[in-house]
Amino acid sequence: MIITNIGIIKIIPESTEAAIIVLFEAIFSFITIIFVLSDFLSLKESLGRRRGAVTKDSD
Repeated sequence: MIITNIGIIKIIPESTEAAIIVLFEAIFSFITIIFVLSDFLSLKESLGRRRGAVTKDSD
């Protein structure tokens, strides 16, 4: 059984179509989180490299 949360309310799908939609929603949310975190980490690394290049050039 697949359950999705919206705040405090739990939604339990009653039909097969609704269960498939909830499954895709769960998969999409995990993929979105992975992309957001990877973009954040690559941005952090990029900014770190720029700071290192700026401090090396200024010496």
